[in-house]
Amino acid sequence: VDVQGDDSVLFGGGGEYDYYYSYDDYFIGRLLPNGAPDASFAAATLERTAVYDTTLQSDGKVVGVGTVRQPDGKEKLLVFRLRPDGSLDPDFGLSGLVVISDGSVSREVARSVIVDPDGRIVVAGQRGDSLLVARLLANGTLDAGFGSGGIYQSPDAFGYTARVARAAADGYRVMVQVPAGGMGWDCSVVGLTGAGVPDAAFGNAGIVQQLSPGSGSLRCTSLAVQPD
Repeated sequence: VDVQGDDSVLFGGGGEYDYYYSYDDYFIGRLLPNGAPDASFAAATLERTAVYDTTLQSDGKVVGVGTVRQPDGKEKLLVFRLRPDGSLDPDFGLSGLVVISDGSVSREVARSVIVDPDGRIVVAGQRGDSLLVARLLANGTLDAGFGSGGIYQSPDAFGYTARVARAAADGYRVMVQVPAGGMGWDCSVVGLTGAGVPDAAFGNAGIVQQLSPGSGSLRCTSLAVQPD
C-alpha cells in the first residue's frame, strides 16, 4: 500500500487459489481520498502473478514487484511499471515487464522495492534459499555497475521476508531471515554499498546476524533507516 500526494491510496496483492504459493492473477487498484474506488485507474491484468510490494516514482508512475508462476510450476521474479492511469508502461522493460531469472531454481521472488533519487530501481527478494538484490536502470535494464551484472546474491541469508531500504549515505540495508538451528529463524541485516558489494563498515563483513534478545524463533518483516 502507498499513499499518493493527493491522499489517494494505491494497493496491490494476489489471488491465491490453493494453499501452496499458487496465484491466478494479481490485483492493483487505487482508492480516492474518501475511500471510494477510483474508476479512472484501470490497471492492466497479469495472470498467475502475486504482487508483494509497490512504490511510487516522482512522476506518478508505479513500480511493483512480486512473482509470476510459469506453466511448469516455477516462479520467476517480476518487476513491472504502471503509468499513472494504471496501464503498463511501454518504456519499461518489455511492454512494462521485467522478468529476472537464471533458471537455476524453482522459485525466484521479489519481496521489496525502492526507487533511488536518480530513478534507479532496487529490488530485494529470493533466489531459492538465497537473498537476491537487483538494481535496474530507469528503463528496466539491469545496472551493470551493481553487484555482478546488476545482481547481488548471498548464500548466507534466506530472502523470504527481504525488505530493502536506502542507507543515509550511498548504499542499502536489507532485512532477511537466517536459520537459528532446528526449525527456528532469526533476523539479520545485510549492508551493501552503492556498488552492490558487502559494506565492510557495517556489522561483520556487511552482515549483522542473530538480532533476537534470547532463545526462540523470530520473523522480521520490516525495516527503516533513520536520518543518521
